[in-house]
Amino acid sequence: MRKQQELLRSGEPRDIEARMRRHDGVFPWFLIRFEPFRDETGKIAMWYEVSTDIENLKLTEEKLREDERELRQIIDAIPQAVVLQDPAGLPIYANRAALDYTGLSADDVIAPNFRERIFHPEDVERFRNDRKAALARGVPFEFEHRALGKDGQYRWYLIQYNPFRNERGQVTRWYATGTDIHDRVRAEERTRNENVALREQIDRDSMFEDIVGSSEALRKVLRQVNKVAASDSTVLILGETGTGKELIARAIHKRSERAERAVIGVNCAAIPPSLIASELFGHEKGAFTSATQRRMGRFESANGGTIFLDEVGDLPAEIQIALLRVLQEREIEHVGSSRPIPVDVRVLAATRRDLNALVAQGKFRQDLLYRLNVVPSTQEPTPVVPSQHRSPQTGDQL
Repeated sequence: MRKQQELLRSGEPRDIEARMRRHDGVFPWFLIRFEPFRDETGKIAMWYEVSTDIENLKLTEEKLREDERELRQIIDAIPQAVVLQDPAGLPIYANRAALDYTGLSADDVIAPNFRERIFHPEDVERFRNDRKAALARGVPFEFEHRALGKDGQYRWYLIQYNPFRNERGQVTRWYATGTDIHDRVRAEERTRNENVALREQIDRDSMFEDIVGSSEALRKVLRQVNKVAASDSTVLILGETGTGKELIARAIHKRSERAERAVIGVNCAAIPPSLIASELFGHEKGAFTSATQRRMGRFESANGGTIFLDEVGDLPAEIQIALLRVLQEREIEHVGSSRPIPVDVRVLAATRRDLNALVAQGKFRQDLLYRLNVVPSTQEPTPVVPSQHRSPQTGDQL
């Protein structure tokens, strides 16, 4: 009655849904259409009322609402992240797992910028056109995206889209299900990088285990190798060029608890200063002119294993600071990003240079030397070389 009075005061046509008593005492739903009839002066002379029985439609709508409530209860119980989307792919609901991971509210999910807030900008741009075309085809499809969690970290997810159709075959909903594949993706990245490094070093990897020789200098080095290998300490290997510092480093790794993972070698003196940060710590897409895609650095590739920094005394000052942070905090930052990435890496370093002299000259950080020189190992001038290349003039060999 109140709505009807408001309608009469407004003088505008309007539809009202109301229940009216039928002759059998039942109150079915009706759609009531009110239309004003005006005289020649424009005043309302009378109202026309047309009533349409919509009881079946209301029952159908209520059934659909009930079905959707039950469906939402079901998907809330699913441990995977699930986002319900309309036919155009716009989100209309996210289950509890999705909200718990992202830290967003139900209202955030239906905001226009939901995908931009959740997925990595590179992935949103990369798949924008492909996703639009896939939605238009109306068949199941999937993409791998990086999704932002409430902890501020991105994790890789496999997003699988499945359509829900009505009885006429029209797509009425899309169900996007997210499966965490972060560990698998990172393992694949590490494997690719490790394979590159291992191919570069495969000859030496097959040589260094057979250490032969009888001099006291070599026996002393081997005793040090056996002593420090079982620990996780940083080792600094000092010696002239050609005395086998890298082979000793690899011997330490092979006898350590990290032996099942790769040892990643980096010759710090051979990398241009402008590229060494990217080589060691990785970079984000667009961090510099030639950075056309995101790349892992050597520290990430060595995660869980060992990194060997040869000629560490040649590192530029700014890289010395970054390396000190790795040793202290056990985390790195990609070039072009301020997001810390934790790494579990044992550091073995070597140099032919007198680091104490470099410290006195202000060319090497004293605090970095302190962190590197946890276990010092000095190679004697007698060269240590692979046993396959042994010659009578070499002395003690590897």
